[in-house]
Amino acid sequence: DHIGNLNNAFNIADKHLGIAKILDAEDVDVNRPDEKIIVTYVASYYHHFAKMKSEMTGGKRIAKIVGMMNDVEKMQDDYAG
Repeated sequence: DHIGNLNNAFNIADKHLGIAKILDAEDVDVNRPDEKIIVTYVASYYHHFAKMKSEMTGGKRIAKIVGMMNDVEKMQDDYAG
């Protein structure tokens, strides 16, 4: 069921990833879909996942800094103690 699968994929991307449903399944399930709209839609996925990777990298950096601060605080306590 091509149309059902496409609609399901578009709906999940919209609901869970925030990727706007700019395509209709009927427009994609043809011999030659509009290349520009397909590329635009795929670019939306790229930007979404690139943003997620960037956020994870930032989170890892913050966690590393917090860990280093905890280590420094422990060394200060050990030195003072």
